[in-house]
Amino acid sequence: MLYFLQFGRPLRSDRQTVKRAVEILREHEEHAYYDDLVWALRAYYQNQVLHQGAKQFPERGSIRKLLAFPLMENFFSATGGSIGYDRRLWFRQVVLEAGSFTLDELLQRATRQTGVVLSRDRSISGDSRIDYPGGVLSLRQFMRQLSEVGTGWVRHGDGYRLVVVPARKK
Repeated sequence: MLYFLQFGRPLRSDRQTVKRAVEILREHEEHAYYDDLVWALRAYYQNQVLHQGAKQFPERGSIRKLLAFPLMENFFSATGGSIGYDRRLWFRQVVLEAGSFTLDELLQRATRQTGVVLSRDRSISGDSRIDYPGGVLSLRQFMRQLSEVGTGWVRHGDGYRLVVVPARKK
């Protein structure tokens, strides 16, 4: 189990570890290793589905439901908006402690953790403080939390930029 928590894959082909990790998350939401188990299951799922091309594996459905992943067939429509399809948004995660941060600090921390460059348009203040609740989120969930009414994310090179969205005329 410790190997699985550290590397996101079971030791050799031990499927019992993955099953047990799913069971622990289902049974104990306040578990001390909750964040680590989420990370390990997310990494395992990504490796199985995306990198090894496995269509089905025994834990696929239970992990998908537990971590609220959409069906792979629905990925494109599920991301929606101007972002389009980018699997990094679903599988890379941001882990932050609770606290008060500037927008720029949050963007820098997420960029360091995920490797996906997040930035803001100059018209959006980066100095305002945000009370961040902390936790483990997919990059997509994190970006959603940071966007406010009147703002949205657009592709910017290999990353994303938070911009002001002009009001639509009726």
